[in-house]
Amino acid sequence: MGLFKKLKDVASTVSKHLKTVTVEITAEELLEKWPIIKKYNPLPVISGYEIGEIDILDVNRRSDGDINLEVLVRIEEEECSGEEEEECETRITEETRFERLKPDEKVKLLFKYARYEELVREHGDIFNALKK
Repeated sequence: MGLFKKLKDVASTVSKHLKTVTVEITAEELLEKWPIIKKYNPLPVISGYEIGEIDILDVNRRSDGDINLEVLVRIEEEECSGEEEEECETRITEETRFERLKPDEKVKLLFKYARYEELVREHGDIFNALKK
């Protein structure tokens, strides 16, 4: 019986690292909570980008009151030197961009379940049950 319990525990741990929790907050709330949540590596869901294609580097307020998201974008480029597909080389480059958001604009963040549990354990439910 001990083996099955260990297998169940391993499966549970693995699933926590694969499952995600989606939180939707305003850009203003993101600005306020960024110092806490940045260490938990949330993946932003921003229109025009694939999930996992960008990371938030910093969040700050512009002089006009809007919110700036400084994001790191990974761009995948494929170069082919011949007619065969085997002769193609994939290169990933990174570029910093700024996304301008209104303070009341909604931002979705994806957390790995294990990281979200850690955030709640250390800081409480800072999203006030906004979890989707």
